[in-house]
Amino acid sequence: MELHNIFSNFIVTDMIDEIDVNEIHKSCLEAKTESKQSERNQYHPSIIDERFKPLYSAVDRRFDFIGKEVLNLRSNFSGKTVCAWINYDCNAAIKRSHNHPSRFLCATYFVTGGSNLRFVTPNPLVEWVVPTSRSSTIVNESNQYTKTWYDITPEPGKVVIFPSWMNHYVVDDGEEKDRISIALDSRLFDGNVYYLGM
Repeated sequence: MELHNIFSNFIVTDMIDEIDVNEIHKSCLEAKTESKQSERNQYHPSIIDERFKPLYSAVDRRFDFIGKEVLNLRSNFSGKTVCAWINYDCNAAIKRSHNHPSRFLCATYFVTGGSNLRFVTPNPLVEWVVPTSRSSTIVNESNQYTKTWYDITPEPGKVVIFPSWMNHYVVDDGEEKDRISIALDSRLFDGNVYYLGM
C-alpha cells in the first residue's frame, strides 16, 4: 500500500531573536495608553508606526521564506504585512473561532505568555467519523489524520505563522490578565504590486 498525504495544512513557529521583545512590550503599553480603542482591548497601530516596523520586517522575511520554501511561490511573489493589531488580555474577538479571508499568511507574535492559541481542523467531520475528543474515543492516540485541534503555548518573542484559512482562537481559561499579542495579516504581492488574484 502507498499512503498519499493530500490537502495538507501547516503552521510555522519561530523565535524572533533579532528584535527586543521588551521594547515591543513597552511600545504595546504606550499604544494602549494612547488608544481610543482600549474599551475593546484591541489597538490597530499604523502600518508605518516606527515602533513596530522592525517586527513587521522580521515577520515579512518569514512570510517570504514560507511562500518560497513551503508554498513554492514563484520568485517575484511575496507576502507583505498589510495590517496589524495588538490584542490585550483575552478579549471577546479572539475567543471565538475565526479566520482571515482574503489574506495570504497570518501571524501571531507573542509579547507575553498567556492562554494557548488553538487551531481547529478545517474538516470538522473527522470528529464524527473517528471521534477523538469524546470520552469514548476509538483511537489510541490522535495523529495528523484524526486530530481536531492543535494548541500553541505562547512564549515572549515567539511567532506562529499560518495560512489565512485556518480557523483559530484563544482558549479562555478564565485567568487571562496582561496577555499581549500582535496579530499580523499579509497579502500577496507581485513585486511591489498587490496581486489581485486573491
